[in-house]
Amino acid sequence: MKNDYFFETDSYRFTLTELQLLRNRYAFKRIPSEHIQRLEIKKGITVKRPLLVILFGLTFVWAGFYLGYPSAGTTYLIIDGYYFDWEIGEILELLGVMAIASILLIIMGTWAIILACVPVPMMKIDLVNGKTLKLTLKKIRRAKQIPELILFLKNTFKPNHLEIHPAIKSR
Repeated sequence: MKNDYFFETDSYRFTLTELQLLRNRYAFKRIPSEHIQRLEIKKGITVKRPLLVILFGLTFVWAGFYLGYPSAGTTYLIIDGYYFDWEIGEILELLGVMAIASILLIIMGTWAIILACVPVPMMKIDLVNGKTLKLTLKKIRRAKQIPELILFLKNTFKPNHLEIHPAIKSR
C-alpha cells in the first residue's frame, strides 16, 4: 500500500484529505480538511508566549553578565590572595568555571530572545472547535516548495478560508 504524502516535515504532513501531526514520523493526530475553518500562511512568531520567552532570555543574559563581571573585575585581587588562601590552580579553575557559565548563560539568553523576536514563515490553522495550530514552514521554504504548497492547498485541500501573506507569495 503506497501512501501519498505531500509536503512532509518532521512535525506534520499533508495527504489528499487531511493534515497529520507527527511524532517520531508517526501520525498521532489526524485533522480532516472539513475541520479546518481558516488557514493562513504568513511570517510570524512560533512561540506561544513571546513576552515570557523574552523575559526569560533577558534574565539569562543579565545573570550571565552578573556572573561574568566579578570573574573579570577581581581577577588580580583573587590571584594575589586578598580574598582566599587558595592555591593558584584552584583560583584559576574557579575563574574558568565562572567564565564558561557566564558565556553559556549569555548564549542561551540571546538564543531565547532571537527565537521570540525573529519572524519565520509559518502556517496558522484555526480549527472548527476553536483551537489554533502554528506550524513552521522552514523546511518547505528551504526546499523552495512554498509555491507548490500554496497551489496544493488551493486545489486539493480546499480549506474554508485560505489567506496568504504577500511576503510569502513572492519567495
